[in-house]
Formats: sequence, C-alpha cells, structure tokens
Amino acid sequence: MKRWPYVAAIQCVVGAWASIGRTEPSVVASTLFQQAVTKMEAEQFSEACPLLEQSYKLDAKLGTLFTLANCRDREGKIASASARYGEYLRAYNNMTPLDQQKHTTRAGVAEARVRELEAQLPTLKLIWQGELPTGTNIGIDDLVWTGRAPALPFPLDPGPHELVVRQAGTADTVRTVLLEIGQSTTFDVDAEVSLIPSVEPVKVEIGPPPEVPVPIPQRTNPRRLAGFITIGTGAASFVFGGIAGALAVSKKQDAAANCGGAAGYDCNAEGFSAVQSMRSYANASTVGFVMGGILTAGGVVLVLTAPSRSKEKTTTMTLNATGFLGGGMVGLKGAFE
Repeated sequence: MKRWPYVAAIQCVVGAWASIGRTEPSVVASTLFQQAVTKMEAEQFSEACPLLEQSYKLDAKLGTLFTLANCRDREGKIASASARYGEYLRAYNNMTPLDQQKHTTRAGVAEARVRELEAQLPTLKLIWQGELPTGTNIGIDDLVWTGRAPALPFPLDPGPHELVVRQAGTADTVRTVLLEIGQSTTFDVDAEVSLIPSVEPVKVEIGPPPEVPVPIPQRTNPRRLAGFITIGTGAASFVFGGIAGALAVSKKQDAAANCGGAAGYDCNAEGFSAVQSMRSYANASTVGFVMGGILTAGGVVLVLTAPSRSKEKTTTMTLNATGFLGGGMVGLKGAFE
C-alpha cells in the first residue's frame, strides 16, 4: 500500500512532461509575450524585444507585431522600429473594415511614429568600383552583397555596426562603422579594404594541327614486278618437276618388282599400272623442269631490262603457261614503250 504515493508521483511527472511536449506554439508565444511585457514595464528593452521576436515567429499576431515595433522604438533601435511599424501598417491596410476598427488607435500611433522617425534614421551608403571579385561578398547585420554596390543609402539603427568582407582564400576583414541619429555615412570599400581581384581563366585557343605531308610510295615498275612474278612461277615449276620425278622413280621400282621377261614387258596387273603411272609422272616432271627453266629465264630478262624509276614507261605484257601430261608449252608476250 505504501507504494501507491510513489506511483502517483511518477505518473504526475510523466503527465507533465507529456503536456509540455504537446504545448501548442500559440501557448508558448503567449507566455513569451507576457514575459516581454513585464520586462518592458521594467524598461528592460534589450531583454524584452528578443522575447517578442520569438513570440511573433511562433504566432504572427498583429498585436505582437505592434508591441515589438514599440519595444524597438523605446530601445533606441529606430530603424528596426520604423521597419516593424511599416510592416504593421501594410498588414493593417489588408484587413477588413471590421478588423481595422479594432486597430484604429494602434495604426494612428504607427503612422505618426513612421513620420517622426523618418528624419532621424541613420543611413549608410556603401561604394566600390564595378563588380565584386568572384568569391567575395560584403555583409553588415543581416544584409549581404555579392555584385555591385547598392545604388541608394539604406537605414540602419544608430550605433556601431560590423562590416565584414569575405574573400576566398583569406581571412575575413572586419571594419566597424559608427552611425549617428539623423546622419548619413559613406563607406568606401576600395579605400578601406584590399580586395583581391578575380583571376580570370586563361583561354587557350587550340587550332587545327599542322598539315604533315604524307609521303606517297612510288609505283613499282610493271616490268620489274612481272619479272619477279615470273621468276616465282618458274621456281614453283621446278618444285613441281622435282616432286613428279620422285614419284616416277617410286613407280619404276614398283614396275620392276611386278614385271619379268627378258625385255621386262611381262607384267601383271599391278606392274602394268605402275608402268603407266611411271610414264605419266616422268612426263610431268619433264614439263615442270622445262617450264621452270623458261619462266625463270624470262623473269630474269624482265627484271634486268626494266627501266630506272625516272625512265619508267607504260608496259603491257601477257604471260601464258600451259602444262599437261606428256608435254608443255609456255608463251610470253609483251609490249614495251
């Protein structure tokens, strides 16, 4: 029984945490607003205004926006106050007539303060020549520039402001600009900061590759070419004749083994076939050697009589070679001009 109080306590804590987790933004915004009002009554504006900023972000009520403008006004940040008053008036102009009746007094105060603050706003004019180098930007408060300088002065709150110049490859350069109520200040970035110029990429134009003359191989003399072909054909004929001769000798040995009689003409069937083959191979061998000799000789003549390259002329030539068992014939015909 004694455990129940502890269990109940734990449940209460867990329930409270869950309740906090489910708290809606509007509830938190209301709490922040009340805290800010309390601090404004104590004239703690530097603490009250940030609370109102957070409250307005969570729940963008026009009453909160007007109170925030009034807080910045009393804090002395008149440029921020003027901007917030202007934001409030733009929202007021978009209201329905019924809603505008609820904000008539506040809208009157906002319009009056915008007119009064206009002559008091400090302004800053930044100048630099041309475009900022690539990778460079200039910032002050929540404003940042990357291109050309702003054409017109712009309002800022009175007091010191840090102007930061960020450049690629180097540490940030910080300068303090002091602005006073009702005064316009000019800051020359070129005179105060050494800007690193952009390094433009070098453009290399690559033209077409130079024309390289291609050597044209000289044409081979037709007569000389025909001579080498003829010599090669003659060598092949010699090889053919040698093979046929070797086969004829082999068949002669077969015929001697199968033929008898005083004259050697008494042959059986195998011997008779060997004699016929021997004669055929013998004739083919003769033709091969004869053709080889003629072709080789003709090829040598063609090569030796071919003109030099400077005196080459058109050559027309026809080579006919015929071989058969029992005989052979080779013809070589040509016209040389």
